[in-house]
Amino acid sequence: MTSLAGHRVMLIEDHEDSRELLAAALQQYGAEVAVFGTAEEAFQALGHVQPSVIVADIALPVEDGYSLIHRIRSHSAEATKTLPAIAVTAYSSTADRDAALAGGFQSHLSKPVDPGLLVEVIHRLTRRPSR
Repeated sequence: MTSLAGHRVMLIEDHEDSRELLAAALQQYGAEVAVFGTAEEAFQALGHVQPSVIVADIALPVEDGYSLIHRIRSHSAEATKTLPAIAVTAYSSTADRDAALAGGFQSHLSKPVDPGLLVEVIHRLTRRPSR
């Protein structure tokens, strides 16, 4: 089993059931998870949470995931600009995937998200290059 011990995941999902399910799954793999229901809450907490990866829904109320990732990539802190980010969304076409990747996400997963696949993607995106 892949471990996410030592990883802090910022999870942004407006649907409570999905948020709780994903958070519980990530915690089972050892991740510390900070959960948020809106893009604004997540953005305001970014400096305090200091995540190693962001997992964000695209269809968030008020401000969507595309706008959030744009704000994060425009942030003044270099570490924030390069945070790995995964879009989780019901929008699952190839065009939706391409839009997420072009918008600043490194990966795109369709809902319902397979927790094991999410863990593998997080592991791949946060793996540190060997010296």
